Amino acid sequence: MTFKDLMGDVVAQLPEERRRAMAAVVEEFGAGEEFHFLLALLAGTTQRERQLIRLFLRELDRLDQAKPD
Repeated sequence: MTFKDLMGDVVAQLPEERRRAMAAVVEEFGAGEEFHFLLALLAGTTQRERQLIRLFLRELDRLDQAKPD
């Protein structure tokens, strides 16, 4: 399976409104293949999963801020 096949499978599983929302972000901000794939995965998550992702991102930001310059 190629990356493009995997991407196609993930996008095909998304509801149409989430697919359109993802496409709008890609169009507005641009996205490489890897980021586009990440957006597709995020578009397929539940509300609870997105909440956990936000918590994780805050933790990553905290870790970045704690790094010495």
